[in-house]
Amino acid sequence: MKKTTKIRLFCGLFVTAAGFLGTASAHDVTGTLTTGTFGTLSGVPTSATCATPSTFGCGPGAGATDIWSITCTLDPNLSQNPTDRLSVQIQDRSTAGGPITATATSDVWAVTVTDTSVFNPGTTTLNAASPAKIVKASTPNNNATFAVVVHHTAAAADNYLLSVHCQDAAGDHTGTNVPTLIQDE
Repeated sequence: MKKTTKIRLFCGLFVTAAGFLGTASAHDVTGTLTTGTFGTLSGVPTSATCATPSTFGCGPGAGATDIWSITCTLDPNLSQNPTDRLSVQIQDRSTAGGPITATATSDVWAVTVTDTSVFNPGTTTLNAASPAKIVKASTPNNNATFAVVVHHTAAAADNYLLSVHCQDAAGDHTGTNVPTLIQDE
């Protein structure tokens, strides 16, 4: 009887821990910057027909920009208070070179974070992410929406990890929906 109780307790703790791990990872998304918008928006040929891929943003280029939408919600299991701000970090996950930058905006504020380190695939550990920075909502809100623009300066494909966390004025987590990719380059 004791052994059954211990197994049930262990299984319950394992399932609970797995739930927390899933919740935390919902704030992290990976992305890849591959082509720049300048070439495709201005009528310059795409990388498939571009004679000189580094010209005018053709092919893998420094003009690549991803845009993410993050919605923060009131989640009484996390905080009874409305969302006051969004915490943002960016981590370079490739050897393409050049910094990766994320600019987070609310309707009136903006903040930029940059990871200038380069991932070293010869090691088993990733480089440190950028320091977290905070962008404030214009007013504390139960359904605050933020946009995060990710871009780089390397003329090559670049991988990144974007971490976002909605917080109340005290820094406690509020509900964070899985970020939605609204522009993928």
